[in-house]
Amino acid sequence: NCECMGGKMLKRQPISKNQNPDLGIAKAEWRKLCQFLQEQAYQYLRGKILNDELEPEQVYSESQVARELNCSRTPVKDALTRLSHAKYIDIIPSRGFRLHQMTEEDLVSTFQTRVAVESFCALSIMERRDRPDGQDAL
Repeated sequence: NCECMGGKMLKRQPISKNQNPDLGIAKAEWRKLCQFLQEQAYQYLRGKILNDELEPEQVYSESQVARELNCSRTPVKDALTRLSHAKYIDIIPSRGFRLHQMTEEDLVSTFQTRVAVESFCALSIMERRDRPDGQDAL
């Protein structure tokens, strides 16, 4: 039950199966911490994107973002995956990421979605126009 660390013998503490073996933190708490860090990284990067703080053509390093946030690369990598799925960024394997450049296909898809939503809203308002509560919608 001993482990050598830097020339010193340390007595290992028994770890229950509901704890993270590295820190002795309960797994549920560990999961919450990981989710919190990932959400912080996501909000940080999304904020930079929405505030035009990132250059469109520049490739950014996930390691650099992790250093800026003082965390490991794992929460940053998870945040980048979410941002990529939302089409905020493009991940460049073994290099990093950059802002997503809208393509013609993206524009058409966005326009089609907007037309569908606005048509649905207009139809819903028209269907309610003769009801007492429908006048407020107009």
